[in-house]
Amino acid sequence: MSGQSENLVPYTPMMQLVKATKAVKQTGSSAALHALATGLLANPELLCRAFEASVVQFEARFDEEPLPFRKAPKLPPAPPVAGVLSRDRDLDWYFHRQGALSIDGMPHLDVSYVDYEVSIIRKLHDVRFDTPGRPKAGKAFRLDALAVNANDCAVVPIEIKLKEDADPFSALIQLLNYVALLATGSQRRRVRKHYESAASGDADARLDAYIALHEFGSNENSAHFPLKRDLDSIASELAKTIMTGCPAISGHVRRIVCLDVRLDEAGDEWRLGAGPRWVHESG
Repeated sequence: MSGQSENLVPYTPMMQLVKATKAVKQTGSSAALHALATGLLANPELLCRAFEASVVQFEARFDEEPLPFRKAPKLPPAPPVAGVLSRDRDLDWYFHRQGALSIDGMPHLDVSYVDYEVSIIRKLHDVRFDTPGRPKAGKAFRLDALAVNANDCAVVPIEIKLKEDADPFSALIQLLNYVALLATGSQRRRVRKHYESAASGDADARLDAYIALHEFGSNENSAHFPLKRDLDSIASELAKTIMTGCPAISGHVRRIVCLDVRLDEAGDEWRLGAGPRWVHESG
């Protein structure tokens, strides 16, 4: 019984918020999603408290873990069509092939590839959530991409959103959940220990958090375009608010960055490029 209890992890407030956001999106109700976003913007302390409680709960139940985040190194599969990003893995493949992603006009935001689809809460033994039914937790939350800042090796979790899935608000909520899962001391040390490309960084350094959008708002005639435009504005303002007024988050996060990612044709190959959509630094 004690062994079972040791392998239970909390279903944190941020996880619950991610679940609630996905449920609202699945209803297809633009009004409901907009209401959720504007509600959090009007009451950012709700998000701050959820994040803070999540870090505390996760740190109390998920201490030093000797296992790496995956059993063996694995490369992203090649895209089925060259020059087209139709899946998150396609972006991961180009990022891995290049090894780095340069940000137009802002070299201090450049990042280097580390891994993709990272199972953040993978553990040595069967790990389950502490909710009724004890559902499996090991692969429940997979980070789309993991990188490090190319200048100082700060750890950078990346949430990818492509085309019609490109909703900056939902992406921000998912991203902050991943940040909360990586923010504990044991998890930061785990990243530095098991990824050679991240080993030189300071284990106590704050994270950078990135959203990578592709073809966001490319169809202005879409019925969803006005909502997406509003959600982008809300996400940016919410990120700015928590970076400057929420120490519970800014104490773990140095900056939140939203990128517009593209594929550029370079001779006989395609290269991943990116420009900053918005950037908010901690106060």
